[in-house]
Amino acid sequence: LAVTDPARLAAVFTPDPPILHGEVPELARGKDVVLDVVIDAQGSIAQVEIRQGIGGGIENSIVETLRRWIFVPAKFNGVAIASRRQLRFHFPG
Repeated sequence: LAVTDPARLAAVFTPDPPILHGEVPELARGKDVVLDVVIDAQGSIAQVEIRQGIGGGIENSIVETLRRWIFVPAKFNGVAIASRRQLRFHFPG
């Protein structure tokens, strides 16, 4: 599983979704899960919207894990602020 983000977010704690610890289901191979997220001023995920899923509960597993990730929040004039980002999780084929 590869996480790609054009904005190159700095995540400081990123545990893997449980799906990675077993066999990747056939339906996920070569596909992406795309999520729109809001990262709050503390670096936690405040909102998640699934833009592109692949079924089989895979995106739910990713969202559940993502909520445990901690990011370096965006800053404006040196003050941490909430920001919106799009995250893409790719399952190699």
